Amino acid sequence: MVRVIHTGNELLDFVATIIYFILVSYPILGSFAWFIGVLCYSFLFKYKHIDWAEIPTEVEPFITIMVPAHNEEVVKKW
Repeated sequence: MVRVIHTGNELLDFVATIIYFILVSYPILGSFAWFIGVLCYSFLFKYKHIDWAEIPTEVEPFITIMVPAHNEEVVKKW
């Protein structure tokens, strides 16, 4: 077994090595998943056209964009 961390305790070495490999491999595997997702989108879904029905302006709903801010008027400036 490959040990990256040597503490003298077998169980602690094993757990620390597993945690180390998870922390190292997570960004690498995540980047591969992201890359495969981009390839799937660009080859499968990018040029898929869906015919949208035009909505007249009289029927369009009003849209409100809300920006969450907490006590924005009571901001302390140092």
